[in-house]
Amino acid sequence: MKKKLKLLQRIKKEILKGLSRIKWIMISNYIYYFRKIFQKKNKVKNKIAILVPSKQRIIRLQRFIDSLINNTSDINRIYIEILIDEDELQKNEYINYINNLKKNFNINLHVKNEKTHNLRNNFLASKINCDLYFPLNDDVIFILKNWDDYIDDVNSYIPKDKPFSIWTKASTKYPYLHSEFPIVNNSWYKKLGYIGNYHLFGYIDTWICELGKISKKFIIAKTKFIEHLNVEIKGSRDIKDKTYHDLMISQKDDLDLWQKTKNIRLEDSKKLL
Repeated sequence: MKKKLKLLQRIKKEILKGLSRIKWIMISNYIYYFRKIFQKKNKVKNKIAILVPSKQRIIRLQRFIDSLINNTSDINRIYIEILIDEDELQKNEYINYINNLKKNFNINLHVKNEKTHNLRNNFLASKINCDLYFPLNDDVIFILKNWDDYIDDVNSYIPKDKPFSIWTKASTKYPYLHSEFPIVNNSWYKKLGYIGNYHLFGYIDTWICELGKISKKFIIAKTKFIEHLNVEIKGSRDIKDKTYHDLMISQKDDLDLWQKTKNIRLEDSKKLL
């Protein structure tokens, strides 16, 4: 009898998951196509802030920036903000590398200790005023030529003076449920006063997506233009380095904290309406 009940519970759970996926496929497509067809504005060139905390990963950061430079149509409107800790072991390598890039690109290196990944992104966002804020990891690469022009196109479907998030595709299996690296506009940032939340170590992407789903202030970019070379993804050539293990330890309480901060997300989502 117990086995039958467990089987029925599993079946019910799978059915509910399937219905939820259908629901969000329909909602996300409706938002995208309704805005594209009926609410598209004149396309403008946006200033885009790239926010990247990094730790002991100068090689991966170089790979990331190389891919960004090679695939951006107008690098002059991209503002790259990098953050490392004060006790960073590769500090000199970071400084030398970024100082060389400064001659031709809008890039800044900040050296400051912050307790959480969210606080690091908040700090970087506070250093630049842009139309769009794009929090990324140093293990990401850009794979689409003129990706910034494509984002301008997607951004033309949403009102500039209203909070909105743009969900990008990376390695997520269900992009209509979650985006690993969502972009938020200036209005979103100003309304909330943060990019990453102040309550968890990480979950910056999950938090943004949850607020987007509650408020319906999100739109999914249909074309994939970044790749996340996460060590947990099959086929990745990167290794589980010390930074990876440190992050796993730092984020160990995030799931519990996520459950405890539900009401905060509900209240913050109202600010986006």
